[in-house]
Amino acid sequence: MSVDAISVIVPDVPEAARFLSGAFGWELGDVFDNFAELDTGKLKLWLSGNAAVETGAVDGLTLHHIVDDVDAVVEVAKSHGAELVFGPVDTDYGMRSAVFKGPGMLLVDVCTYDAPAASDT
Repeated sequence: MSVDAISVIVPDVPEAARFLSGAFGWELGDVFDNFAELDTGKLKLWLSGNAAVETGAVDGLTLHHIVDDVDAVVEVAKSHGAELVFGPVDTDYGMRSAVFKGPGMLLVDVCTYDAPAASDT
């Protein structure tokens, strides 16, 4: 069994879809006023203007976008207006990471498992 899609509630679905596609390179699927689908390569990201059921407040959702070159993705995301809130940094647990504010309360962590060696920076 696998998780094939994640739904994220955002205030402006078309704007969020365009932002995430442009900033992080995720392929746009259907985009409507209250629903959009993006293909991240490994799972679908479904954006919606509201939940199908009453949920209360949701906080603390982070999407982890694993890439080969964090710094290159950071530059592309910033060119699309993404707000960098952390990094990029090499962590002591072997990752390079940069975190952006996404639509709504979403965070997007652009990361790689292989941080460059200290002598490479």
